[in-house]
Amino acid sequence: MKGSYGPPGIFEGTLIATCAAGEARQPLTVTRQAITFEPVLEWGDDGPPAREYFSMWMDPLDSDVLWVYGGFHYRPQQFTVAADMWRYDLVDGGWTAVESASAPLRAGGGLAFVPGTRTAYYYGGLARDGDSFGVPFAVDRLALDADVPAWNPVEIEGGRGTYQPAFFYHPARAAFITLGGQGALGTHMNVNVFDPEAGTWSAMDIAPGPGIGAAGPSGRTGFFWTWDPLGDRVVLFGGEQGGGEGFECNCATDTWALNLGEDPPRWSRLATDGPEGRRNGLYTYDPYGERLLVWGGTPDGMANAQGLWAFDLRTDTWHELTVGESAPLRSSGVAVIDAARGRLVLGFGNNTEAIYQDLWGVPLTLDPLQ
Repeated sequence: MKGSYGPPGIFEGTLIATCAAGEARQPLTVTRQAITFEPVLEWGDDGPPAREYFSMWMDPLDSDVLWVYGGFHYRPQQFTVAADMWRYDLVDGGWTAVESASAPLRAGGGLAFVPGTRTAYYYGGLARDGDSFGVPFAVDRLALDADVPAWNPVEIEGGRGTYQPAFFYHPARAAFITLGGQGALGTHMNVNVFDPEAGTWSAMDIAPGPGIGAAGPSGRTGFFWTWDPLGDRVVLFGGEQGGGEGFECNCATDTWALNLGEDPPRWSRLATDGPEGRRNGLYTYDPYGERLLVWGGTPDGMANAQGLWAFDLRTDTWHELTVGESAPLRSSGVAVIDAARGRLVLGFGNNTEAIYQDLWGVPLTLDPLQ
């Protein structure tokens, strides 16, 4: 059940049921409520350090466990690359530090699981190279089944390193797809396929799209994206295109889809009338409303972009959602779907006033996924 768009209030209507024998009408009163952010937990030294450009996910086979891995810590200084792992029990509460053998020391990569398993792959990210950062081409396999999560590098030839890529598993191809991000030559929108069984990496052939922007979106990093499973496409919005000075974002404002059900796949431009352009916000696919949710991020490296926005994947339209109580706006956090409780869970990140060690819940439905 998806909450409708628009302001809260009480609305009168009529339920009409028809069949061969005739029609029945029943008056209805519907209450539309604002979306509310609810605090889940705030912690200090008894939990994971504050961080950004990290990975957070729900355990694929245990709907009561949330995991956090790596990213950049803020101490002893910002952009300290980390490889720590933590698990949080959503029923009993409390964080547990988990030993993670050979975890990759890279931040800002993409992590995705093979559906129905505890096997994931981590691609890309920045690595410290002396006093500077590099973007090595690297893919690592995570086996989450063992008492100690095990990481192993995957030997692949022919790829390039990327920071902040989109990275996800595509069931029809039984392979991972990655697109966009920032490499050694700047921002890009390259599309590649990683076959975990064959251990191969290959560029995806993309057909020219129709009309404006036939070649597809500009190169960008820190963009908002989702795989739309019903439409079999990747939808992306915003992100930093590069070329700005200092913290200047040069943020994109357009919305695109890569239609993976076509052969070869094709880019199509969807909308230009969405939220303010931004980068590095919090986002996720909402399976209850079939939409991409976007919150926070920054248009200029300083201020936080306002509003909770939804891109409706069935109508390809943007809507700003009405929010009651909210968490502090921020950038560089992560949001995931807590399917067992029908809500969004988000946390970490920063703004100009604070770095956050917290989790918030945002109820999305009365009918959790079972």
